[in-house]
Amino acid sequence: MNLSAGHAITVDEITPAWLMETLRRQHLLTAGAVTAIEKQPTSAFNSHTLHLTAVYEHSVDAASLPSQFLLKCSLPVAWAQRAGAREVAFYQTMANLPDHPAIIVPCYDAIFEAESGNSHILLQDLSESHVVAVERDNQIALVNNLPSTMHLEQAVDALARFHAYWWQHAQLGSGIAPVAWGCADKETYGTEIARRRRALDHLFAHEGDWFPLHLRLIYENILSQMMPVWEKYMRTRVTAFSSLTLTHSDAYLANFLCPKEGVAGDAYIIDWQSPETYRGSTDLVNMCATFWTREQRAEGGRELNVLRHYHGVLQAHGVRGYAWEELVTDYRLSIIDWLWIPVQDRFDGSAKDYWWPKMRCLADAYEDWHVAELLG
Repeated sequence: MNLSAGHAITVDEITPAWLMETLRRQHLLTAGAVTAIEKQPTSAFNSHTLHLTAVYEHSVDAASLPSQFLLKCSLPVAWAQRAGAREVAFYQTMANLPDHPAIIVPCYDAIFEAESGNSHILLQDLSESHVVAVERDNQIALVNNLPSTMHLEQAVDALARFHAYWWQHAQLGSGIAPVAWGCADKETYGTEIARRRRALDHLFAHEGDWFPLHLRLIYENILSQMMPVWEKYMRTRVTAFSSLTLTHSDAYLANFLCPKEGVAGDAYIIDWQSPETYRGSTDLVNMCATFWTREQRAEGGRELNVLRHYHGVLQAHGVRGYAWEELVTDYRLSIIDWLWIPVQDRFDGSAKDYWWPKMRCLADAYEDWHVAELLG
């Protein structure tokens, strides 16, 4: 499939002629025409996203063609255009990997225009057969934020299969897979430390009258040990990409589409705006420790079961030389990384009811996993 030719459209430019030309370019529609498009906007906050239903003329064998689509158009702001460009690049890369596991929603068009900054992505609409593992608002509010046992297993399966495919892959560190968190080398990691220092100082300056002392001490201790931890655990790994993979980097459960009850099939992972080369455990921490309370992680061994299931799927799909103990250490290290996300969220303007629950969940995980022992 050619996912790079053509014009990046806006929502005002959606027409039957555009969809017809797109489907012809992908050799899906070889005769006949699209006569109409039904549009239904979604509640997405980071793009203009619409459900599209194609109406074909009577001479077309509509049963053999896709009729339900999801169209994502970038917002006209710099951060959204950057994200759109990265997601387009991701889908263009996937189009050239025929052996990739089928955990990516089928994509029919993905275009970015450097001159305008606009981008769009046309995906198969799976809303009739799949549902998000957890609704985003529930995830953030920590209310009804646990998936079913089946959906959790399917999400972990999809994530582990993705990581296994990209494990120490030749494309890591370039293209769609830059090294995450600024830790590619000592100089850039020093810049990352300075960025975190600014965000933390800003938090202390504006929230210091109520911010818990024990959390202040945790953050100061982590910050003082970031470079030694990088030297010990990551310096040689990022040189050889040892036990690293392509991560989603936003792998909370609202980004997993799981089959509805009674529907066979696997889960899909969506919203590929920030894939990066890093430890696979960073996605696991995002999935579990960032949005689950201490009690939810512990209930029935939920968090530990996720890690064991993930490790088993990695091994089943060819990952060798990555022991269980290494995954546990990586998970603990990734809790350190994710503890900085709510600090940065606040610095970037997020409301307290968004960043504070995340921080509390992650701080509990930091304590429960005895992460301080890694800091020396």
